[in-house]
Amino acid sequence: MKITRRQLRRLIKESILNEMPFIKPGADIYDYDPEGKIEVLATSDDVGNRNMADALADTFDYEGSYSSDLDHYYNEPGRIMIQQELDDLSVDVGTSERKIFTVGEIKKDLIDYFHFDLLTSSVLDPMKFTHPIPPELKGELLDAIKISIQSAMSQGGMSLEQMAEEIMDYLLGMYDLPEKFYKEDYSIKDDYAKEIKKRYASALRELGGL
Repeated sequence: MKITRRQLRRLIKESILNEMPFIKPGADIYDYDPEGKIEVLATSDDVGNRNMADALADTFDYEGSYSSDLDHYYNEPGRIMIQQELDDLSVDVGTSERKIFTVGEIKKDLIDYFHFDLLTSSVLDPMKFTHPIPPELKGELLDAIKISIQSAMSQGGMSLEQMAEEIMDYLLGMYDLPEKFYKEDYSIKDDYAKEIKKRYASALRELGGL
């Protein structure tokens, strides 16, 4: 069976990616796109954005699917190690210990965040929606949160990723994370931040009914 040169280059590149998964694909693309806008599209949850990134990368002679290669880079194998570290991380919150980076626990923090935000913006009645929230009002609060998330996207023009980044920057200040999570300027290291943001976006998606 004959293969084209393009297919041959693709096979060679795939073997390299499988053997050396820490080499980030598409380095040449940054010569044309130094702000990394194509990578943002390629790592989006939206299929249309990923397809657009692949088409743009192809114009710069990138062989194959740029979005798929980035997914491989970010998830194998170093990403899996980071995911496991986040799954296992427990911190003291109040009087109990919590695994704060599971999507379920992030949802709890988001509910508290939106509860406070909706109270301060007078969407909810503070005399009625006290903290902790009365069990009989939980459904009403969740409905208000869903409307708030959907409104931020449809009217505010925010993506789930933008919301996730904004909220996690605020909420992570509540926790004392291990030193290895931080850069010298005390910001979260990019690999950890990317995975945490992904989990915040997943929790937002569930709460927003998206």
